[in-house]
Amino acid sequence: MGASLIIFLFYIGVAYLIASPNVSKEYSNYYIKRNTSDWRPAKYSGSIREGFDFSRAGQPDFIQATMGLSSLERGGRWTDARLAPFAKITYQEPFSGELCLILHAVAVRAQTGKEVIVRLGPEEKRFITDTDKPQWYALDFRLESPAKTIEIEPSAFETVFGRYYRKIALGLYHLIIIPGKCADTEIHLSKK
Repeated sequence: MGASLIIFLFYIGVAYLIASPNVSKEYSNYYIKRNTSDWRPAKYSGSIREGFDFSRAGQPDFIQATMGLSSLERGGRWTDARLAPFAKITYQEPFSGELCLILHAVAVRAQTGKEVIVRLGPEEKRFITDTDKPQWYALDFRLESPAKTIEIEPSAFETVFGRYYRKIALGLYHLIIIPGKCADTEIHLSKK
């Protein structure tokens, strides 16, 4: 009976370790939850003012993690609802105060004319994708408390079969965050 109890307790311990593995968030997102296409992406040197260029391999060094984004393609990355219902980008350092979030993106036809919700921490802004051509969107945020996570939530998806099965909505090209109001920034979107 003593040996049976020891074996029983051993299997209980193993079951607990399987149910709640002690792994990093990045490992869990890639291997367990499968909500990201990036496992230990290469990092390149960049500044937040230059932004996150989704057409480059890897991620800028100011990005901690992403989820809900497809693998790199020729022009950028797609939001992929098969991985997560929204794209999530976590920065290394938090933002606060007045900020201008600038997004260069293209909508699939199903998303055209529909709302996209962008969250920076607890604050939420919305815009309508009015065309299936690449567009720049500038959103003003005023954060009362620091936040380092951006969520981009489209409202309609297209299922795509090809190399991978995906549910895409927005093609992301560039994401820039600049201190201050969008109207006060000196960025020239047409040149990017």
